Amino acid sequence: MVRYTGQSVFLKITLFFILIFAIGLAGCGAPQPLLSGQEPVNPLDLVHRVWQGEKPAFSVKGKIEGAIVAVYGPNGKIGGAGFLADNFSSAVTGATLALREKYASSLPPDGLRFSVHLLRNAKSLKWAWLRELGVGYSRGLYALIRFSGDRSFGFSDTDLHVAGYALPEAVEKLGQNEGTPISGTAARKGLYLARTESYTEDGAGGVVRLYRASTLLPAVDSAAIRQACRAGGDYLCRILQDDDQFLYEGDLGRDKYKTTYNVLRHEGTTYALYQLYLATREERYRLAADKAWSWVLKQIRSDTDKAGRQCSFPIEDKQVKLGGTGLALIALSERLKVQSTPGDLRLGMQLANHILRSQNPDGSFESYWPYKGRKAKKYRSIYYPGEALLGLMRFYELKPDPEYLACAERGAHYFIHERWRLLGMEFSVPPDAWLMLALNELHKVHPRKDYADYCLRIADAMAADQLLAGWQVPYPDYRGGYFPYPPNVTPAGSRMEGLTAAYRLATRANRDTRPLRRVIAEAARFQIERQIRPAFVHLYPNPARAIGAFRDSPISNDIRIDFNQHNISGLLVAAEILKP
Repeated sequence: MVRYTGQSVFLKITLFFILIFAIGLAGCGAPQPLLSGQEPVNPLDLVHRVWQGEKPAFSVKGKIEGAIVAVYGPNGKIGGAGFLADNFSSAVTGATLALREKYASSLPPDGLRFSVHLLRNAKSLKWAWLRELGVGYSRGLYALIRFSGDRSFGFSDTDLHVAGYALPEAVEKLGQNEGTPISGTAARKGLYLARTESYTEDGAGGVVRLYRASTLLPAVDSAAIRQACRAGGDYLCRILQDDDQFLYEGDLGRDKYKTTYNVLRHEGTTYALYQLYLATREERYRLAADKAWSWVLKQIRSDTDKAGRQCSFPIEDKQVKLGGTGLALIALSERLKVQSTPGDLRLGMQLANHILRSQNPDGSFESYWPYKGRKAKKYRSIYYPGEALLGLMRFYELKPDPEYLACAERGAHYFIHERWRLLGMEFSVPPDAWLMLALNELHKVHPRKDYADYCLRIADAMAADQLLAGWQVPYPDYRGGYFPYPPNVTPAGSRMEGLTAAYRLATRANRDTRPLRRVIAEAARFQIERQIRPAFVHLYPNPARAIGAFRDSPISNDIRIDFNQHNISGLLVAAEILKP
């Protein structure tokens, strides 16, 4: 697989050096770990022994400014306390004693989990707004401390990351004496950023090193990927409401959800749940998918085309979107694999009829359709046609009508040979995962070389944007994601859908799949790192609901249902590809 030559390497290098310059401004190269792994010290063991009234002493060498210790229960964080000292034992002991004094009498003896945050290399904070832009600061790797005599306050790295506080907001809160109280005499005054070394209990008897309120993962195997898909599906099942809608988007760190909604993403999420059921045969996913599908049916409207054929399509904001019809047909095709009924087959034909009439003579599609006197938008979506083509081909597998295949082939010819071309020259290869999925389905029926070539060219372009080389990865949790910075989980999930389709096509076409397999393996690890997992779910305010959600990026706890949708859909196939 050859790297796509249209990739802007110059832009990536330029942005990378800006990042390195920004990191250097704070002198914030990560200090060597105080607890190196060879050190026979379990920081949480010290916390537990002090919490239980013992007075142990540990000798650990290395510069330290102090420590923050926090305690968590079933509903997230209960409280925290800090202590300033220049050695590990005194700092952790002092923080734990302060925490014990405030909370121990009111808490049960069991079911608690602790975290320890060692404060390292504190640097004076200047220009908080500029730091928030990434100049010498990255959320989740630093504590923010307001030193003040013998009564300081601070937010640990985990506090700042989970709550999503921007530095100016956190500074304002510290000015009001909010945050974790920190005892011990401060040798300085003012606001400081301290690089942290943080640990927590994983809930299974072990201790994990935290990185941005998460943990870094080694390579993930097929079993781990399938487990992540199950966890992602379980999250979707939990947030499906009595009105058959999901909690659409929100902020995990604050456990708040918005009231906005999107029909297309609901359809895509329904599709992912049916996929998960077919992969696992676990009934809860089918029940949730059926419930979500019942909501889709309420959005469907119908009319007739010029030939008098019944056409069906979902409505959103009084608009008929081609992508909405394509996604409805994709989800319905998965549903039909579970159980085929005459009513569902009839609806599938009506959805397909709308896609057929939306195609122009040159093979392109109208992205919007007029409805009840409302004019259609002239805007052409990049992704709606791929969704429509995939819907047709998935339905064609169940009902092989030659008209569906002919429409898909005309569309594929247009998108391969005419779209994104000017004066005979191709000027863009967009990361259209939906088109890749459709080309894979077309290739199964007609194994044409141009289907394989174009699908793999898109895969090349995607692979060129993956952050793998050392110079591309300023932080270890960026590795395996995709340019630009910070790498987001939804593009990673949708690209995984496309790349796994390209892998299957390449296998069928006897192409070299080894480079694709490496890209898929690295991306799978990045994606699962973004998921809320049992080892650190207690750090979040609603652990029972949060577990299994895929977060927006390494530095953001924003969530939306399509984050889980795309990651589940792509990772299910990756799990099959990465089997030994």
